[in-house]
Amino acid sequence: MLGLKTVVWLSPEVPIKAVSQFFEENGINMIHLGLKAWKADTSWKPVSEELIKDALEIVLNVDTHPVIVTCTSGVHQTGVLVGCLRRLQNWNLTSILVEYRMFSQQSNTRYVNEQFIELFDVDLVTFPPNLPAWFIDQQKMMAEVEEEFLKKKYEMLEYTSASDGD
Repeated sequence: MLGLKTVVWLSPEVPIKAVSQFFEENGINMIHLGLKAWKADTSWKPVSEELIKDALEIVLNVDTHPVIVTCTSGVHQTGVLVGCLRRLQNWNLTSILVEYRMFSQQSNTRYVNEQFIELFDVDLVTFPPNLPAWFIDQQKMMAEVEEEFLKKKYEMLEYTSASDGD
């Protein structure tokens, strides 16, 4: 038994009957967000911001864990979602794109996905009240690093000011 509680299905295609039946037989809640992605519009965006926002809110909600996110290929929609999660985690864009390209096998990289990740408005995401420990710990670590950086910057400015007065 996998021990999964939730599957977030990002593809617009309906999973095959055997997969749906497996989820049902094992008490796994399948949330099919991919239906929201399929829109007959002329937007450049590879997925809708609403789909990514909703998926991130599910992934960040401990009540849905253990959770798995998937799409048809396991690369494009899933890669965009993970890239946007990294943005929420305050990763720099270069690191996000390196990770995306590594998992998309370089030759399968879609630059429109990279552009979506870069331009995604992380302020759209509403954090659930019960965030996972891995997210909270990472946020604390980033705050500590930023605090240390600012402290050293302030010390350097003080040193420079004191040197200028000599």
